[in-house]
Amino acid sequence: MQRAVAETRSRLECLGHTLIPFNPLQVAEAFSLFIGAVTVDGCRYLLNKFDADLECDGYASIMNMNRVPFILRRIIAFLTAPFYPRIAHVIRAMPRDTSELRCIYERIEIYRHKFVRAMVSSNIDALLCPVQVVPAVGHVYPMHLFATTSYCGIFNLLDFAAGTVCVSKVTEEDERMLADYPEDDLWV
Repeated sequence: MQRAVAETRSRLECLGHTLIPFNPLQVAEAFSLFIGAVTVDGCRYLLNKFDADLECDGYASIMNMNRVPFILRRIIAFLTAPFYPRIAHVIRAMPRDTSELRCIYERIEIYRHKFVRAMVSSNIDALLCPVQVVPAVGHVYPMHLFATTSYCGIFNLLDFAAGTVCVSKVTEEDERMLADYPEDDLWV
């Protein structure tokens, strides 16, 4: 992904565009807000939609996690926090009631304003970033790569228009570089 972004940056600069570094604000907070907004009712609505549809391979584990009673989810988050803080953060992001949900919506509005102000103050018109942390994967893999939704989820949270353009293909060198990539994080 880094290579594709670097190549695209170079192409845009050759066309006369000015590109500057921009780090999205509080990404962990944004992802937490995204999860809270998607699971507004403890994920009951989504579960009902999935239960009424054909069963998809690979979706059972994440759907079963959302069937765990709310209090048990919070206990799991507490117990996993010292070892896997990002997983615990996501589990805690699900609102337990409408009061918590209203707070999430308020925080989303605040986050949107901060993000837009940061872009405006940096004179940024558009963002160049990968859609995911991985190239396109087969249909059964996304539910096993939950963390990758943070890349596109932030644009849903911000209510920004976003589009994708294929700029490169995975090369054999890209595949070789994966051999050095750590695989010990349950988050991915």
